[in-house]
Parts: sequence; C-alpha cells; structure tokens
Amino acid sequence: ADAFADGSVKGQMQDAFGAQAGRYHGTPTCLEVVGNQAIVGGIVTQGSGFAGGAEGTFFLTSVVDHGTSANDAPDQISFSFWGFPADGSVDCTTFPPGASHPTTLPKARSS
Repeated sequence: ADAFADGSVKGQMQDAFGAQAGRYHGTPTCLEVVGNQAIVGGIVTQGSGFAGGAEGTFFLTSVVDHGTSANDAPDQISFSFWGFPADGSVDCTTFPPGASHPTTLPKARSS
C-alpha cells in the first residue's frame, strides 16, 4: 500500500493462511509507518476458509521490513485480524507500529 500526503491510501492487501486454511483480499484504507514497521488496515473484499464471511469488515496486519540484503533477517508479518466493524471505530492507530503485536512470525522473502 502507498500512503499520500493528504492521508489517502492506495493499494491491495492479501494474506494466505497456508495449506487449505484460506485467504483474504482487502482494500487498504490506512497505513501507519514507524521506522521499519508498519500497520496496514482496510476493508476485506474477499475471504475464504478462516476468513470466509469476513467481506465488508475491517482488517489489521502488522509488518516489519528488515531490508533487502541476503544477510538481513527475514521480513515479518503478524497474524491478520479481521471482523472489526467498518464504521471508523477501528483504524491503524488502534494497533500502532512499534507496539507489541501478538504472534509475529517470519515471512518468506520474495524476490
């Protein structure tokens, strides 16, 4: 996702849960970045498996970018959380970058 000076956010978010557990796809509406950590949040547009029926709810995911060198630690992504009301009561400041986030797991590096 990309954040712009006017506060708008553009992009897409997708998280696959492995094996046949499902995935969700969403449209980001907020992005908060502090150093190498970010929180992305938005509206679930498609869900399957664990995220089946989550369409129209708000999601939040935390990521950590450790760099691009082969010597850098792998990037990390938290579990994705969805099902929040999409009424503005939850946003990226609810789960701020740099805070302790539950279950942050290594994410495979992509090329």
